[in-house]
Amino acid sequence: MNALAVDCASNTLTVSAKKNNDFIQSTMQMGLRQSEKLLPIIDNLFHELQLSPNELDYTALTLGPGSFTGLRLGAATLKALTLANNTPVYGLNSLDVYAHAFLNCGEKVLSLVESKDAEFFYALYENGRRTTEVCVGDAQTVFKAIASYPTVIATGPGTERLCSLANEEQKARLKTLSSHITDGRVLFTMAEEAIAKKEPALEDYDGPVYYKKSEAEIVLERKNESAT
Repeated sequence: MNALAVDCASNTLTVSAKKNNDFIQSTMQMGLRQSEKLLPIIDNLFHELQLSPNELDYTALTLGPGSFTGLRLGAATLKALTLANNTPVYGLNSLDVYAHAFLNCGEKVLSLVESKDAEFFYALYENGRRTTEVCVGDAQTVFKAIASYPTVIATGPGTERLCSLANEEQKARLKTLSSHITDGRVLFTMAEEAIAKKEPALEDYDGPVYYKKSEAEIVLERKNESAT
C-alpha cells in the first residue's frame, strides 16, 4: 500500500511515506517552525519515492493528545492534501503510537507527551493494552500514578522532561531510551489494523482530540465569569 503519516503532537515533527515496500522518514526538531516546513518535507519524501498524492491509499496522523498548534496543523495539512482524491485519513491516539513498540514486552509502560503549564498528557499500558484513560497532570502526579510499580518503561516525547524533574528514587523507577523518535511504520501498522477491522476514517468535520482546554478557551471562560 502507498501511504503518508504525520506526527505533529510535539516539537519533534515526523513525516513518513511508503510506496509498496519502500519506506522513508524525515524527523526534525521544529518548535514553532512546523508550519513552514511540513509541506516541503512531504514534497521531498514524495520526490524521493516517486510518489504522488493521487497514488495514496490512505494517510494517518497522531490525533492527540499533544500540541494544540501541531495537531491542528497535521490534521489540516493531511485533509487538504487528500481532499481532491478522497483519500481516507486515519487518526491515531498519540500515546498509543508511542507505546506501541513496547506493548508485548511484558512490562508496565508509561507513555507521555508534554503539555503546557509544566504538565503532561500520559497513560499506562500493560499486557498489550491501555489500562488507564488519557490523564493530565504535573510531574508529581505522574510519579504518583506509577508509585505502585517497581519499574516502568517510559516512552514518548515527554520522557526526557519527566526525567529532568525526577528525584533519584523516581529516576530509578523509570526505564528510558536515550531519546524518543516516532517510527512512522508504527502509524502505518496501526492504520492498516484499523482498515482491516473496517474502522471508519476521519470525517471532514473530525479534528484533533485535545483532552485539555486551550489557552484561548480558558481566557474566554475567565472573561465570561468576570462578566457575570
